[in-house]
Amino acid sequence: MIFTAFAAITVFVIWPLLIRAGSSVYGVPNDNIGAIWWLWWLKNYRSFSASVQTCPLIGYPFGAYFSPVPMEPIQYSFYRFSLLFLNEAFVFNLDILLSFLLSGITMYYLVKHITRDRKSAFFGGLAYLIAPYHAYQTMFVGGGIAPVQWMPLYILTLLKYCDKPNAKRALILGISAVLVAGTSVHYALFTGLFTVFFLVGRYSYKYFKRRKYPDSKCKASASFLMSSKRSLLLSLLVVLIVVLFSAPFYTLGLLKSDKKGQWDITTTPSQLRVEEHYVKNSAHPKDYILPTRRNLLWRLLSGATSDVETLDIQKSLYLGLTLIILSGLSVAFAFRKEKQERATFEDSGLLTGDYRTEADFNGKLLFKANLFGFFVAGIASLLFSLKPYFYIGGAKILMPSYAFMIFVPWFRWYLRIGSVVQLCAVVLASVGLYLLLTSIKAKWKNFTLFGL
Repeated sequence: MIFTAFAAITVFVIWPLLIRAGSSVYGVPNDNIGAIWWLWWLKNYRSFSASVQTCPLIGYPFGAYFSPVPMEPIQYSFYRFSLLFLNEAFVFNLDILLSFLLSGITMYYLVKHITRDRKSAFFGGLAYLIAPYHAYQTMFVGGGIAPVQWMPLYILTLLKYCDKPNAKRALILGISAVLVAGTSVHYALFTGLFTVFFLVGRYSYKYFKRRKYPDSKCKASASFLMSSKRSLLLSLLVVLIVVLFSAPFYTLGLLKSDKKGQWDITTTPSQLRVEEHYVKNSAHPKDYILPTRRNLLWRLLSGATSDVETLDIQKSLYLGLTLIILSGLSVAFAFRKEKQERATFEDSGLLTGDYRTEADFNGKLLFKANLFGFFVAGIASLLFSLKPYFYIGGAKILMPSYAFMIFVPWFRWYLRIGSVVQLCAVVLASVGLYLLLTSIKAKWKNFTLFGL
């Protein structure tokens, strides 16, 4: 029933595209038009007695050169297979449709794994499915920006692997990472950064708890991911799987895409990789808070007299008050100091207070550690989405995103890492909803018992 609801919401979000999928485009004319033309070329290049990487129709009289090595091989394979049966517009729109539907499903399973609650999982899947970032970016670009659905799947396998590292879970984690890397080079970068931020937050929380309660028996839960040679080797295996798969495609794809033909041009003009664009394509903190003027409630509160507004891509970062408030609730829970946490283990291994067993203590510790991991990942991603520098007087203050200019010069849309901010906000908000519902249920139960 839940997945049927997600399918119905997907149809509603993209309507009436579903009945015009072979002749219309989702969104507004932008990079998506070029993507559809490229799909048309993939389907018809043999008709011109040409190779897929040399197109004689543009750049006359010498033609234009395309990289023969796809940087995103899984996405590319999906396109090539679908084009055997469907036209280029339908394939492009099918990719969009699946990205909406699957994003709701994968987020549902991620939240369900954390909360063990279907209601909260449904909320998380719905919030992620209709997230402004996905809709806005897909309307303008599509293609390698649309498949946000594999990041929650990767995070789910990461959590399971962290809980119990073994060969099977390491292999599944590697496959999910390859799925992300093979569909979008952007989300491969974002997922890698998320992994670092999340693990730092998760294990920092557990480390300080272990230092705080040195005599407790929660040491196993507070141990680091690479605490044994076996877990270290398994973690290196996951990294090796991803590198061996993605490195050849990324390296050759970037090198081949910059190859010049008989014209002194490349497929990626150098003027798009300048400092001006890095700054312009960054986020501002207010972008996460203030909605578009097309929002009726915001127009009434702000006194705006017109809903005329350009489709500003920065508006894709808007989180909404619901996610912000519920996320704050879950973060407050993670930082809350409880009397039970100050209790120590007795010789029998039992805890005083509400914790009855060592497993109860470790379970709640792990739950809070995951929340803190998502919190750290969300804040770090927000900082990396901002401008690479700002000025105070005559002093130039560098921001974390300045590292992109040095180490990842091909990446120029810094605001797109806001997708990780929204993902973390959805997870934290879903946990906040779960905690709220649990509290209401407990109070209602106590009220009923008191009445009886």
